[in-house]
Amino acid sequence: MGANKVLLYGSETWRTTKHITNKLQTFTNHCLRRILKIFWPNRISNTSLWELDHNGPIKILFHLKTCFPPGLLKQIDAGGDEIVVGVNSHDHIYCLNKGSSIQPCREKSEWTQIPGGLKYYSCGPISCWGVNSKDQIYIKKGVTPEACGGVGDWQRIGGALSMIEVGQDGSVYGVNSGGNVYLRTGITTDQPEGTGWTHINFFKGQAKHVSFDLGHLWIILKNDQIHDCTDFS
Repeated sequence: MGANKVLLYGSETWRTTKHITNKLQTFTNHCLRRILKIFWPNRISNTSLWELDHNGPIKILFHLKTCFPPGLLKQIDAGGDEIVVGVNSHDHIYCLNKGSSIQPCREKSEWTQIPGGLKYYSCGPISCWGVNSKDQIYIKKGVTPEACGGVGDWQRIGGALSMIEVGQDGSVYGVNSGGNVYLRTGITTDQPEGTGWTHINFFKGQAKHVSFDLGHLWIILKNDQIHDCTDFS
């Protein structure tokens, strides 16, 4: 965002405080909401707001500095319990544990590379989901704030999606190459992989991105229109 370049000009000489950081983040969120035309009474969490912003390479602002994981990131997600995950241009997967994600940037990167290759990766409270370059779907279990890489091997899930999103309540939505939106059903704490997929009959063949939070299903269409499809049930 161009406003950040002006806003942070000379910031390397500033005394970093939590108060200043919070004011800068509030200003950035306000600008994004105006750009994306998201106004009251519509509600959207900051996590979903950042996911809807697709302006150039992903950069993470921590205490006035910009942290770059290896190879930069083409996609990022902050839906877990204060952990951050993402993938780079080579489909390498990275994550930040809770303690690292809320600390200032350091010279030595604390990003953890997760084995495997995905083009899209998203986390929730009990699991993380991703899709690879072939639109194959995978789940990673055992992810915690202190162990963002999870435990065990990737588990293949039936179906094919071009992108996937996990809400903060653990719900999983995705869009396939045909532009259709799907919801994963049967997800529980004991069975985080769920049992099947249900087609959400909104904007058939027109969707390219989906995000869900605070009871709101947000769909971005192929023509870049944004729709709040809350009452889909």
